[in-house]
Amino acid sequence: MEKLVRDVGDCFESEKNNLIEFFNSQGFDAGQSDELTFALRRAVYYLRIDMPKRKEIEKATMKYIRDNHKKKISDIKLLLDKDMLDILRESSSDERIGYELIQKYLFHNIQLDAMPRAGGNIFFRLALTPFFWKLKKWGYGQAKQINLLYKLFIKYELDDYGNEFDDGEMFIGEKEQKERIRKQFQQPAFKYWKEFDQKLGWI
Repeated sequence: MEKLVRDVGDCFESEKNNLIEFFNSQGFDAGQSDELTFALRRAVYYLRIDMPKRKEIEKATMKYIRDNHKKKISDIKLLLDKDMLDILRESSSDERIGYELIQKYLFHNIQLDAMPRAGGNIFFRLALTPFFWKLKKWGYGQAKQINLLYKLFIKYELDDYGNEFDDGEMFIGEKEQKERIRKQFQQPAFKYWKEFDQKLGWI
């Protein structure tokens, strides 16, 4: 987890000027470009890696978070044992210690139950949320947000964005890819911001 946080930070520092130049080229002034770049300070790391790598990182990170919650639940359960709780009450001046332990126990259980399965884009989606919120605050509608992100995906050659696929039965082009951005990133981003990001403040 510490390595991931460090890698995300290092990536932002190395890509900051490239992002500013990109937003300048899209008609944003210097101040807006700086703000949008900062909004992508976590997301740019995921822009530079492909889906298989994102899945690998997400799976390992989810396991770390789940294991951390499970350990805390186990530790609190030990403290809630009657004999241990009696000792804690005798040695602590906090009369609410039992109640506070129960609160923590319930908190970690709720957090654990609420965690989604790893899929490759959950952290990426969360990291894009400040970007969507910034554009919305400036009055950019859904279509403009998607168009801008689509261009950014092409710049970083993310997955298949910017390429067409046609096997005779299925065609995937710009329209389909923008719809994918809407469904996979834009709409869920706002939902996950409320439901999941509270647990992952570093993203």
